[in-house]
Amino acid sequence: MADNPTQAVLAPAPNRVGLPKIWRTARRWPLIPLFLLLLVVFAGVMAPWIAPEDPRKGNLRARMLPPAWLEGGSTEHLLGTDHLGRDIFSRIVYGRAYPWWWPRLPWAWAVQPAPYWALWPAGTASGSTR
Repeated sequence: MADNPTQAVLAPAPNRVGLPKIWRTARRWPLIPLFLLLLVVFAGVMAPWIAPEDPRKGNLRARMLPPAWLEGGSTEHLLGTDHLGRDIFSRIVYGRAYPWWWPRLPWAWAVQPAPYWALWPAGTASGSTR
């Protein structure tokens, strides 16, 4: 212990030996959510090559099949089929390839700055300088 109490408080922190820089960086970045996001984006881009079947094509003889891990399921339809016989895994993968918000982006980019441009003259005329 130091003779002067202020020396003990102002002493530099000891180096963390054994904690690599990679681990410290990994604690700051959300690696698991980032990995899952990249996996979903990859699946959407590679959908034509990943999906085993056409997501719009149905087979009424293969309707309502259970997933592959349940009794009666097959590896031909990993997640089973819906009531029209469409492969659920293919529909999920292709569903990511074309999200519902893509057609709305140009509209959002055009409308988003409108309130700023509409209210800017009023703020300028009132003398507000903030």
